[in-house]
Amino acid sequence: MRIWVKGLGVTLLVSAVACSSGSGGGGSVTSVPGNTSLATLTPAQATQICTDSTAYASRSISKSDACKLVGFITVATGVAFGSVTTDQMAQTTCQAAVDSCNNSSSDAGATGNCSIGDTSTCAATATVSEYSTCITDSVNATKSSLASIPACSSITIASLSADGGTGGTTTTPASCTKLTTDCPGLTIPGL
Repeated sequence: MRIWVKGLGVTLLVSAVACSSGSGGGGSVTSVPGNTSLATLTPAQATQICTDSTAYASRSISKSDACKLVGFITVATGVAFGSVTTDQMAQTTCQAAVDSCNNSSSDAGATGNCSIGDTSTCAATATVSEYSTCITDSVNATKSSLASIPACSSITIASLSADGGTGGTTTTPASCTKLTTDCPGLTIPGL
């Protein structure tokens, strides 16, 4: 089981979402046709899927929610590595990270090297539609998990230690489990 407060969020998508002005409407995940086999994607299509997936998450998760996650992750990391040792320090560190994230420009997290990994390892039956379902399910799991993250003013060292710094967990969506089995070289943000 993976811990998904995180969902898609912690890696590529947290920076993309946190630096967006997400408005809440997801829409379609990608413009690449759903019946396209992942094993036969051109490099341009693979990049398009990655770019589209990041944009989808940005549209689906608000910047304020993503920044709340950034603050929480910053504190949980600080506690885990011993640099945050008191409740007040945790709350101050969290709020500083949230404020910095909320005040960042919308282009701060942009990267020019969006990649979904090696799709040549995918089974011929794995499709763009399945990838899109995984992304949609991951975003939905992330949105659900965001509700369980406490406000910075409520974070304590004890609460972080009690839940391992996860702020709540969900399991990896079944659609993503199947996809990563069918495509071992595929990189799905957050997995």
